[in-house]
Amino acid sequence: MSSDTKATYGIRDQQKFFYLTQGKVGENIRDDALNFPRLDGSLEILGFSEEQRQIIYKTLATILHLGNMYFRQRRNAEDEAEYVEVSNDVELKWASYLLDVDMFSFAPCFTHKIIKTDEGVSKTAFSMGQALDARDALAMTLYEVVFSWILNRISLHLKCSDHNAVISVIDYYGVERYINNGLEQLLINSVNEKLENAFLKQTFLDEMADYTEEGLTFEWKTLLACKGSQPHHESFGICEIYIDWHFYSKYFVLIHKRGPGIPRIMPASLDNEKVLDLLCKKPYGLLYLIDDECKFPKASDESYLRHCNLNHLDKNVYGKAKNKERLQMSVRHSFGSTWYTVHGFVQRNKRALPGNVVKILADSQNTVISMLFRPLAGTKEGNDYVVYAGQQFNTASTALVEKIVSSQSHFVRCVRSNNERIPARLDETSLARQLKALSIIETLHFRQAGFPVRIPFERFARNYRCLLPSDIALCQKQKEIIVDILDGQGVKFADDYQIGL
Repeated sequence: MSSDTKATYGIRDQQKFFYLTQGKVGENIRDDALNFPRLDGSLEILGFSEEQRQIIYKTLATILHLGNMYFRQRRNAEDEAEYVEVSNDVELKWASYLLDVDMFSFAPCFTHKIIKTDEGVSKTAFSMGQALDARDALAMTLYEVVFSWILNRISLHLKCSDHNAVISVIDYYGVERYINNGLEQLLINSVNEKLENAFLKQTFLDEMADYTEEGLTFEWKTLLACKGSQPHHESFGICEIYIDWHFYSKYFVLIHKRGPGIPRIMPASLDNEKVLDLLCKKPYGLLYLIDDECKFPKASDESYLRHCNLNHLDKNVYGKAKNKERLQMSVRHSFGSTWYTVHGFVQRNKRALPGNVVKILADSQNTVISMLFRPLAGTKEGNDYVVYAGQQFNTASTALVEKIVSSQSHFVRCVRSNNERIPARLDETSLARQLKALSIIETLHFRQAGFPVRIPFERFARNYRCLLPSDIALCQKQKEIIVDILDGQGVKFADDYQIGL
């Protein structure tokens, strides 16, 4: 971004902005000055006009200025009542200018709760904490609505008229486990559990249901030893033609679609249903409990933890800290046990944007900002726009999983070569832990024991009937041709294929 453009938006050095100095900004060194023209050019290719790109940059600049707004405590001389006011008008002016709203109408949104009723206007002063919450809620909501708008614009630009020719690519956070884990890690790991569950069902259960329907005998030697148990055999029934070129040449012909009523059994070592219920099941899942807690006037992290312990201490996938003073709980995820510190859960889960802020932004002279905030204004003036992070993540992840399950999905399992992100370095311990957590070994042995490549009767007979004398092939039915072809290969390969019904 040029110096003139920065001056237009009031942008200064990175270290001057509060929001940019709260995390590990310098952890991954990047040259943003070189990358910005590429970003701008990419947005142009995706159909964003010059005006639309400027709106994106103005909104991001607004968020930075909001983060630099701070407040001071005041006391009313008449009744000694305390109130807060914006201390630095410069940042308030920049935010108002970039959002195209009136500054004098905008400022009270951060210092007072204003509710309009039939009887008149009710005005209550914010505390310092409430003022900061209102500021941060607006910053997060601005980022959220503009980000969604960008995604929708890109989807519209790339939209395909043929709904059967659509490819959706989902790139999501990996598992997050740190020394101190908070609400963000719980939400991200909960979505990972849902995606893992979808992967397990499609990779194992759906496959085994196909085998069962086709009446084939399937013996899967699961490597439960790597999970801490002794190996054992699981047998299922089957019916199709598969080939696994990487391990053995196993044949098996598919002639039927899977029907209802097929038993669906998941080996205990791969089943994450219990932890998924702990996290997401109504009404006492951890994500539902935090949403419920936030709806009470006297909500607290301590109260939330008490409700979690009350509902889940009898479960082997949940645990509490031995020291009662520590606000912690543990969840035994499919990738390992993780401790979560619930301090700040209630505050971070609920985002309440004052209704007067939404109304002012819906009336902004900036057409895009006005368009984005108009749906949030609601039906009654003065009502807050409230978002619960747990509910938001749960709803979005459920819709995502439903789309995955209803589509022909392919999963790419990604692993890091080392935690330090150093090129050409392989950490075997870290790699082994990731392979175990992602069920890679079980997947490989399941594929090895099963029949991942399937050939329909008709195609197999058409492609290989030349192996039989022509006079015999002409007089036989499809399945008879297949049996004769495979029998003709000798007993050496008799155990490498099965034929469906």
